[in-house]
Amino acid sequence: MSSFLVNSLVFAKSQLVEITEKNYNVVFDIKYATNDNFDKTAVYKQPLVFLHKDAAKKLKIASKIANKLGYKIKIYDGFRPIEVQRFFFKNFNDERYVTDPDKGLATHTRGIAIDCSLVDLETKEELNFGTPFDDFSEKSHIDFLDLSPEVHKNRAILSGIMARAGFALFATEWWHFQLIDVTNNVEIAKYPKLTEKNAGINMMSDFLKP
Repeated sequence: MSSFLVNSLVFAKSQLVEITEKNYNVVFDIKYATNDNFDKTAVYKQPLVFLHKDAAKKLKIASKIANKLGYKIKIYDGFRPIEVQRFFFKNFNDERYVTDPDKGLATHTRGIAIDCSLVDLETKEELNFGTPFDDFSEKSHIDFLDLSPEVHKNRAILSGIMARAGFALFATEWWHFQLIDVTNNVEIAKYPKLTEKNAGINMMSDFLKP
C-alpha cells in the first residue's frame, strides 16, 4: 500500500482502494500530477489513483474486457479530494464539466468516478477520441455528431467496455464514467464525499494546503 496513506483506520472506513498499473493491468497518465491539464497546475504530489472498492471491482472487469478486445485502459484520474474539486470549481465555474462539490453529486470526491481512455495493445498508442482529456467543449459531449467514423467507433468501444463493466456514461465528457446514473441516484448516500483528511490519504500538493 502507498506511503501516502497516513491514517489506515480512516482509510479503511472510507473503503478506498489503491489502483496500480500492475494489479489492474492499466496504464497511468495522471494529468493532475502534472501541469498538463486544463488548470495548468499540478494538484497531486504523485501520480496515484484510488477508487471506492465498488468502483475498483468494476474497473477490474472493464480491464479484462478491454484486454480481450486488444486494448488497455489508460487512467487519467480517480478519487479526487473535495479540496481539489473546490479548487477546480473555483477556477472553472461551469457545472457541465466541473461539479460544485458543495451542491452537486461530485462523483470523483466519492471515489466512484474514473476518467479514462484506451491504448492499443499492439501499437501502444492511445486511440483517437476526437479531443484531448479535459477538452471542455461540445466536441467532448457524447451526443456530438460531427466527428470522424474512427472517433465514433473508438468512443463506442470505450463506452461499451465501461458500460458492460457497470459504469454509467457522463453526457458532457467522453472520458468520464461513474457507478451511478445521475438520473437515478438513489444509492448515492452509500458513497459520501471525502476530504483528504477523512479519506486518510495525503495526496495533494503543498500549494493546496491551508
